[in-house]
Amino acid sequence: MVVASAIGMASGMLICSMVSRSRRLKLATQEFDTAEAFDALASKCIGLLPTEAQNALAELKRRLIPLLSDLALARSGGGLSDDDAFFVHELVRRYLPDALEPYLAIREHRSEADKVLVDQLTLLSQRLSDIVRSRDVAHEGQLVRNKSFLERKLDQQ
Repeated sequence: MVVASAIGMASGMLICSMVSRSRRLKLATQEFDTAEAFDALASKCIGLLPTEAQNALAELKRRLIPLLSDLALARSGGGLSDDDAFFVHELVRRYLPDALEPYLAIREHRSEADKVLVDQLTLLSQRLSDIVRSRDVAHEGQLVRNKSFLERKLDQQ
């Protein structure tokens, strides 16, 4: 009976581990797909955007890529809310195309459109910056909590 119970517990733990690993793999694939979609969108725009918009797009990428690289980790570690993770994916899936495609459809008289596009890209970049800051604050909190735990634990010995 004890052996059967131990085997049952071990099987349950193995299944949980496999599900967890499968979920992490799925999340990593999502992040990779999001990065690829960003690159495809950016390459489509090369040479078609004004310099200021190209710089804003490069700034978006600078903020997005490191965030994507640890998005699954940040989400599982509590450093990133579901809303923030959703925003990161929607940035590439919807928000950027919704800003860039109408701009690219304009053939002449882009001066006002240039400014509107740059303003949109700047807003998106600022939101990414806020997400990174929020994630960093959460990780700093984890560090402080771990330090307190270690101090209490080591003082007991």
